[in-house]
Amino acid sequence: MKRFLITCLKWGIPLLVIAALAWPKLPRAETSTSTQGPPERPAVTVRAERVSPQSFERTLRLHGTLLAYESVELRPEINGLVTHVAFEEGRRVEAGDLLVKLNDEELQAELRAITAELDVAERNERRLADLRARGVTSQQDYDEALGRLNVLRARAELLRTRIARTEIRAPFSGTIGLRQISPGTFVTPQNVLALLNMTDKLKVDFAVPERHQQALREGLYVRVTAGGLASPVEGYIAAIQPQVNTGTRTILARAVIPNDGNRLLPGNYAGIELVLETAEAALLVPTTAIVPGQRETRLFVIKDGVAVERLVRIGSRQADTVEIISGLEAGEEVVTRGSDNLRPGQRVRAQAS
Repeated sequence: MKRFLITCLKWGIPLLVIAALAWPKLPRAETSTSTQGPPERPAVTVRAERVSPQSFERTLRLHGTLLAYESVELRPEINGLVTHVAFEEGRRVEAGDLLVKLNDEELQAELRAITAELDVAERNERRLADLRARGVTSQQDYDEALGRLNVLRARAELLRTRIARTEIRAPFSGTIGLRQISPGTFVTPQNVLALLNMTDKLKVDFAVPERHQQALREGLYVRVTAGGLASPVEGYIAAIQPQVNTGTRTILARAVIPNDGNRLLPGNYAGIELVLETAEAALLVPTTAIVPGQRETRLFVIKDGVAVERLVRIGSRQADTVEIISGLEAGEEVVTRGSDNLRPGQRVRAQAS
């Protein structure tokens, strides 16, 4: 045992020294983490298109209500008994057409009596005028005859006016609604006889936010969709309220649109597209290219096969496109699909949209 320990000490110590000297020269295994970064992500396939300037309408989408171009509740001017209803419900009437007749028998009798007196007074005035010219009668007698004649003429005119008030006529051409009276009804000026609307063209009232005040003016084109029409109807702004509603911070505008065939009705809800201006060199991208954020809007462009993030400011929108006001240059290639999970600096493989 003692010899064994001496032998180990004799040969072991030299071997340890030799191993220690040789250790730095031994080859070492290289790990990927000590000399290389993370593995490169594979290129992502996206759809893209180049942006070029084009004509674009800057529009504002609003809503409003259709109104008849002219509308009136027909009422009598005087009390009276309805003797005749001359219109058919829901039919067109022309300006001046007789619609309702009230009893005027008493007034007609008075007019006949006045007419008879007027005939006598006119003959008397002519006779005295002839006598006055020959110096047979006095100027006073003639003046009295002329005065009576003028009084009778005024009374006759007053009666004709009162008789005219027993006739309710259409103030304009249009479509008359449902009648609210029948022959034999006693009516007063508080009674509505029927509703008359002019609907060959319509008005549409809508509120425009005050921030668009400088662009708002008479004559601007509007496109109105209402009543289930397959295509919008084009019209124009006819008038603008000259003040801002302090409660809603809006300006009331009124447009006029044609109504061929009376397809639309007063009271219909109207969707309105107001054309504020037409830009001749706008930059438009598909709405799918926009990546919305909480405080900013961004999109991706492709530079040398790499995705580059751009913060942009958008303008008007259409159904499938959006206008880019700043943050994008003409000719740049914009990612239109596949940008949801894209990261800045990531390599991309672009395909045409």
